Amino acid sequence: MVIRTSLFSLTLLAVTANAAHNCSNSDATPRMQRRAPINDKKISVQMFGWNWKSITAECEQFLGPAGVGYVQVNPPQEHLNGDQWWVDYQAVSYQLQSKRGSRSDFAEMIGRCKNAGVKVSVGRHRLCPCQNLDCSFASFKKM
Repeated sequence: MVIRTSLFSLTLLAVTANAAHNCSNSDATPRMQRRAPINDKKISVQMFGWNWKSITAECEQFLGPAGVGYVQVNPPQEHLNGDQWWVDYQAVSYQLQSKRGSRSDFAEMIGRCKNAGVKVSVGRHRLCPCQNLDCSFASFKKM
């Protein structure tokens, strides 16, 4: 029993000493930094469901300073009314007006995100179920 306890103690001591040596090794920190990707702005953040003003603030306050390269947003065009996530993809016109914000909000978001170093990637989707008709927002009802 004494031999087992001593062997266990020696093993524990060796493992602890090795861990302490590795943690105190001056090469440990640079080795960890090398594992992180070089910031060449390839990181993309998906922000579906956010409004344009909130994305603008996020680009300036967090995403840009964090080195994020792209933000993905919902399609900006006019779409069906409704609270479901998929109504953003049911376009009814090419007007840049949606529940996410106005055309000017969208343009401001793009400009200010760009100034913060963040590009905007837009999910473009076009479907108009009303062939040869006026596809204006007024002719569609809330789902």
